[in-house]
Amino acid sequence: MKTRLLVLFGLLFCGAGLGYFLVTARRQSYPPTAAPIFELIGRPIKTVDRTLTRVLPIDNLDEKELGDAIRLRYAAYKDQHTSRGRYVQRLLEHISRNNRKGFTYTIYVLPQPYANAWAMPGGVLFITEGMLATIESEAELVSILGHEMGHVELSHCMDGVRFQLLARKTGSRSLGELADLAVGLLLRSSFSKNQESAADRYGFDLLVVENYDPAAAARVMQKLDDHQPVDETLDTKQILSEYLMSHPYTNMRVARLESMAARYQGQRAYVGALNYKRRITRQDREFPDDFNGID
Repeated sequence: MKTRLLVLFGLLFCGAGLGYFLVTARRQSYPPTAAPIFELIGRPIKTVDRTLTRVLPIDNLDEKELGDAIRLRYAAYKDQHTSRGRYVQRLLEHISRNNRKGFTYTIYVLPQPYANAWAMPGGVLFITEGMLATIESEAELVSILGHEMGHVELSHCMDGVRFQLLARKTGSRSLGELADLAVGLLLRSSFSKNQESAADRYGFDLLVVENYDPAAAARVMQKLDDHQPVDETLDTKQILSEYLMSHPYTNMRVARLESMAARYQGQRAYVGALNYKRRITRQDREFPDDFNGID
């Protein structure tokens, strides 16, 4: 009798322990690999979609699927309830409407004082509040967004992620883990000189196609080179290095963009300073006095 009671008690104890483990495991909102991005944005993820638990080998990783996984990861954070967040997202949707890869582009505004922006696979972009504070016109914002779109459309992001994951001999992982790894890798890496040049060209061509001021590309790049910290408690060199480390060769790029813009000097193009100030996209309202190159 005592033996049966001991066995029954043991089973109940194990069952309770297993139940506690399952409840605790479900409370875990993200794996350790998600730490870099959440340290950056300063907010925890709230939910995990079942889609993210599917295990995939690196070789079978699809860019659209990876981009959708990144969106699921940060959907709870999206700054879509503010006029700033809605403005930047609406502008991005407009300028990316004819993208070649067929992605639905999404952007997240990160609450950081330094100026930077990143591109992720599948049409996901990040931009900091410091970058938005540095920009002064819609044309400049289009230039930055267009540059980051270039990294996506030219496959710099996906190729870089796949190469680094294979180099690290990363085996099959859940889609959520792969999304976190991809974000962590791209936040901390930089593209090559040729890739940056190609992304600059993509962003510049987008300015021309959308009839925004072509000089905005060099202008905003120069501002970033001269950028002063938004938070005076932060070290200037530290803030500058954030952008310059991930977007090198700034002086050369400014000179090249100025040379490209010179071919359009005097042509009527849209600046959008009022649009940016009022957070109204040009497609919603165009201000007649916000053109340059008017005789």
